[in-house]
Amino acid sequence: MSTYSAAVPLDRSAWRLLPSEEVIWEGAPTTVPRERVWVIVPLFFFAVALVSLLFSRLLIVAELPGSNNSVAVAALLAACGIAALAAPRWLFGDLAYLVTDKRVLVRRGRFVRSMERRKLTYARILWHRSVPIVGHLELVVAVPFGPLARRLRVVLRDVREPDRLLALVRDRTPSEAVGDRSVQLTER
Repeated sequence: MSTYSAAVPLDRSAWRLLPSEEVIWEGAPTTVPRERVWVIVPLFFFAVALVSLLFSRLLIVAELPGSNNSVAVAALLAACGIAALAAPRWLFGDLAYLVTDKRVLVRRGRFVRSMERRKLTYARILWHRSVPIVGHLELVVAVPFGPLARRLRVVLRDVREPDRLLALVRDRTPSEAVGDRSVQLTER
């Protein structure tokens, strides 16, 4: 039983698809709780900004110079905290994914990045810490030696059932336990 439909209607020109390509799967990141780094970093900035504001208040009460500098540092730290809060939405907000019979495509705004499915060297799944059926699917094409040593890497962030999608990308039939929440992650 497949979760993904065989044909998906979409705007072919936005994805820059070849006329001969057939779309197999289309998706976007699933809404999940933020990763820890996107929670801890803004809290750190806001905490240090609060300390700086309290220090400037202390300087004012003690009638010492330099309170303006402390307020300026607090304002900069608060701006950094707001930027750190908005960063995930700005970085990953408008992502879309597409798998065709020949390529895997990732689109962010007007920028489209693609990778040929047949050249896939290896893949890695990073599971989400609190949602068991969501994870990042990292697809890599590696040329490890010689003058053309490089690595093409495409990451499909916060994909629902990345193990099933990986089986689809590799043209394999998924195992029975793929995407099953009741089965432990190590047995999928």
